[in-house]
Amino acid sequence: MNAKLSSLILFAAAPLAAAAASPSNALTVDCARLPSQRTVAEFTGIANFGHAYAARERLMSEVRRACKPGVRQVRLVRETRANEPDAALAVATEAP
Repeated sequence: MNAKLSSLILFAAAPLAAAAASPSNALTVDCARLPSQRTVAEFTGIANFGHAYAARERLMSEVRRACKPGVRQVRLVRETRANEPDAALAVATEAP
């Protein structure tokens, strides 16, 4: 019985591990604390330091614009499309 239970737990945990390893298409940003350049580079998939810096500046200007009084978090959602290096970006705010 323990062997069946342990294999069930193993198979149940496999999708969670796979989901954690896959890149996300959303980034939640606290208005009080902006993300690091490394976090933004991982979110956008940009490996070049200069390009990542420029992308972070553009994204953070959108975040600052969305962080109005009463808004705690801003969620950046990336729409990935085949054969398009620059994905569309949606900005959603989350109030308390």
